[in-house]
Amino acid sequence: MTMKITPAMLRQAGACKDQVLLFEQLWPNGATVTLARCLKAVQLGLNLGWAAANLLSATARKKYSKDTAPAWKKFRKDTAAAREKFDKDTAAAREKYSKDTAPAWKKFDKDRDAAWVEYEKDRDAAWVEYEKDTAAAFYKASRLIGNNEEVTR
Repeated sequence: MTMKITPAMLRQAGACKDQVLLFEQLWPNGATVTLARCLKAVQLGLNLGWAAANLLSATARKKYSKDTAPAWKKFRKDTAAAREKFDKDTAAAREKYSKDTAPAWKKFDKDRDAAWVEYEKDRDAAWVEYEKDTAAAFYKASRLIGNNEEVTR
């Protein structure tokens, strides 16, 4: 079976606007999925990982994940040294940033915690009313079921 992807499918699945526009430039009427088109898509910057997560069936997603696992493992291995160098090269800046922002985070946490206490008071009072409303609604709905009527899910 051959899958066809259309710009409408991408929009419906929530693709980013730039991804839809790029796809639409290449294949305005959509396109069946071929290896050549997949290679062209990644070359031009279309995100096939997103497409796999959002357009494939559960069975197809599982196969995609299984088939891409070795490539992901190789990628992580191939980039490990560069990542370690990056982390080392940015450690001082990251430490300075953390030190510089610590007072602001401390104030934010204090303000957020105080606001949360107030929110919980208001929420708890509203929840009591909501529960009363749902109790009344359940009672009314239960009256629609006859004594001998079987309850189904």
